Amino acid sequence: MTISDDNERRRMHMLAGMGKPSPNLTDPQWQLEFQFLKSHIVSSKTVPCQNAEYQSYRDFIEDTLSWIRRGHTAYVFFAYQIYDLLLFERDRLYTRLIRDEGIYPYFGVWLQKERRK
Repeated sequence: MTISDDNERRRMHMLAGMGKPSPNLTDPQWQLEFQFLKSHIVSSKTVPCQNAEYQSYRDFIEDTLSWIRRGHTAYVFFAYQIYDLLLFERDRLYTRLIRDEGIYPYFGVWLQKERRK
C-alpha cells in the first residue's frame, strides 16, 4: 500500500461517514467530493442495514430509491445517505448541494434519465 492509497482510503472513509455538510461547503466543492465518492464505490444489490434495529433507515433508503426511480427529486441531509444510494444507482445518481436561507445545507438527489434507443 502506498501513501496515496492510504490517503484515498481515509478520504473515502471520511466521506462515507460524513454527516451534515459543512456550512462553508459550496456545490462545486461538493461535486468534486461526490465524483471521488462515486468513483470509489462498488454497486450492490443488497439493501444496507439488514438488522431490524436499522429498519427505519433501511425503509428511508428504499423509499428514496423508489421516489427517484419514478423521476422525482428527493432530499437528504447526510453524505452517508448519498453513499448508500450510490450502492444501488452509482451510474445514474446526481446530487446538488442546496443552501436555503436559515437552513443547514442539504442535498437534492435524482437519477439521470435513460436515453431511449
